[in-house]
Order: sequence, then C-alpha cells, then structure tokens
Amino acid sequence: MWSNPEIVLLGIQATIAFIYAIVTGLIWHATWQNTKATRQILEAAHRPYVAVVSAQLEYTTSGGPINLRGKN
Repeated sequence: MWSNPEIVLLGIQATIAFIYAIVTGLIWHATWQNTKATRQILEAAHRPYVAVVSAQLEYTTSGGPINLRGKN
C-alpha cells in the first residue's frame, strides 16, 4: 500500500489540504475579531455626546419651583 506512489501522494495532498483549511479558518477568525474591534472603536469615536457647558439655578423667594437651566 505505501509502496504505491499515487497513494502516498494522495495522503500528502490530503494532509496539506487539511492544514490549509485550518490555517484559513484561523485567519478568518482573526480577521473577524479585528473587524469587530475596529467597528467598536469607530462607533465609540463617532458617538454623539450631550454636554452641559454651564448651569444656573433659578429660584424664587415666594416658595415657587426651583429651576435648573443649562446652556449648551
């Protein structure tokens, strides 16, 4: 069986194809993780933020409601 060169060559080809499939799967997985991390970075960098630059407390001495006014 192992003296037949066609069988030996077929075994070598099958082994190489198997190793190639494993390496390709690992590359795909690394690319997927990199894409996910890049997407998270871009979403965090371009996220709109709301901020209050200054605030002023308004109240009356007659017991009315207290208002907090912010300026953007």
